[in-house]
Amino acid sequence: MTDSAPEIHQLRVHPRARSVKLRVDAHGRLIVTVPPRFDRRRLPGLIRECGPWIADRREAAKSRKDAEAGALPGGLPTAIHLRALERSFSLLWRPESGAKGVSVFEQEEALILKGDLRSAERCRRVLRSWVVEQGRKTLPPWLEQVSGETGLRFSTCGVGRARTRWGCCQRSGRILLSARLLFLPPHLVRHVMVHELCHTVHPDHSASFWRLVRSFDPDCDRRLAEMREAQGLVPLWMEPGPDEAAFPDSVDPAVRDADR
Repeated sequence: MTDSAPEIHQLRVHPRARSVKLRVDAHGRLIVTVPPRFDRRRLPGLIRECGPWIADRREAAKSRKDAEAGALPGGLPTAIHLRALERSFSLLWRPESGAKGVSVFEQEEALILKGDLRSAERCRRVLRSWVVEQGRKTLPPWLEQVSGETGLRFSTCGVGRARTRWGCCQRSGRILLSARLLFLPPHLVRHVMVHELCHTVHPDHSASFWRLVRSFDPDCDRRLAEMREAQGLVPLWMEPGPDEAAFPDSVDPAVRDADR
């Protein structure tokens, strides 16, 4: 263990936090969340104590990044697999000289991105927005279907970009779902939906809550074990990260259409 504490990428103060929480994101960056009145002078010591754990998580993040690195620059994908919908899309990249933005449109089972593709993070941001759009089209009707099957009602459903939670249920009965669910297999998406719908009856994680969940999801324990590994199904480009060079204004067609 070194004398210096690992560098903090982002420090967050959360009004409901009761203790310090450390998280190493998919890019190996350390995110620290603290309660409002936490004495920040204690942070270096706490982080040093967690040095071995942080190093292990960063090594795991690096291994995953290396594994996902493909033929395209900037870690950009050649295809998108939405397991929840059992659909896959190949990606076609069309750099355009002088363009000021990036547009995306579907063509059968392909996504075509064209415009200013020089920034990898800009391209990833457009893809993330497209995934959220797909989530808003498909996840609320799916939740309505599961609600009908269980008899558990909710008020409204929203779909967003949440990175650390698959879903949440507000006191008003509004359920929020992460678009990242689209990368999970259908049975895990249903598991999350049942979980959140049961919160409309039991807002806690009491024994009564879990009994209700298991009444609609008999394989709940197996699903919970699968969910602990589910983040690994979400591609790295869904996590905002440092920018990298992507495509120049003109590229070789063999690289541009690398998915073909």
